[in-house]
Amino acid sequence: MCVGYFLVLRDVTIVNVALPSIGDDLNASVSGLQWVVDGYALALAALLLASGTIGDVRGHKRGVLAGLCVFGIASLGCRLAPATAMLVGARFVQGIGAALLLPGTLAIITRAYPRPEERAHAGIWAGVGSVALSAGPLPGGLLVQSFGWRWVFAITLRSCSSPLSSRSDGWKMIGTAANAESMLWELPWGHFYSQP
Repeated sequence: MCVGYFLVLRDVTIVNVALPSIGDDLNASVSGLQWVVDGYALALAALLLASGTIGDVRGHKRGVLAGLCVFGIASLGCRLAPATAMLVGARFVQGIGAALLLPGTLAIITRAYPRPEERAHAGIWAGVGSVALSAGPLPGGLLVQSFGWRWVFAITLRSCSSPLSSRSDGWKMIGTAANAESMLWELPWGHFYSQP
């Protein structure tokens, strides 16, 4: 559950360091770059409460898995975006996935550890959030400097695909495909393909 929470919050900050490279590569205007950041935040904020209700009705486990899937597919869309408008759209879809994912993570933890003496697990979850916000800029800067801005989304796709591919039901196929795709980008030619 902490992995999903970490992904949602890290993606708020990791993209910020990639904005100059995105602007240069896609010839994005300042307003276009603002929408790259704000499209994600807007979708997340607008759908967070509704997603919590959906999780209460349909099950938080399903919501977390669906959120991981949507988040991962949108990360692939971000990596492959040939234009600013497509990147903004993919970031918006990422925000939808984040909204599905985020409320379920804490709900599952509180249901798994209902006794008051076990509430420290919620503290660990909150601590992961603190680390996630500060973990975005440094790795993001290193990825952008070394490999290009598209690798900021490669790390997200790999993080989303691993929990899904370890399952034994229908989610495994989605996770395995996403994991295989993300590993292709880690081959030596993936670096050259990611650069325009």
